[in-house]
Order: sequence, then C-alpha cells, then structure tokens
Amino acid sequence: MRVREILDFFESCPACGYAAQAVAVERDLPDGRTDVEVRVGCALPCGWQDEPRGPHASGGAGPR
Repeated sequence: MRVREILDFFESCPACGYAAQAVAVERDLPDGRTDVEVRVGCALPCGWQDEPRGPHASGGAGPR
C-alpha cells in the first residue's frame, strides 16, 4: 500500500474554511491491477473528511 499527497488539490474545508488536502491510497491487487482510493480532509484538526468532488473523484482499479 502506498499513500501519496495530491498536490494540485485546491479546495477549502466546508466545515471551517481552512485549506483541505487530498491523498491517494494505492493498493496492489493480486490480479496485477492497482486500486486507488482518493480521500479528502481538512488540513487542520477540525475532523472533516469526505469523498472528493471534481477531477480527483475518479479512482478504482485500473492497469498499472
């Protein structure tokens, strides 16, 4: 499993207005594909997390 920050994510936290951050969690599957889950959350500890909206919303299993 690998976790990488998505550097071109420019949304704000809807709970507190601070900058949000996004990460991609990549998992290698036994059949050779890679599953990618994108998660967004507040960069401050307000606790907000959600599914992404917009261009980073896609993920799912695909070829490596």
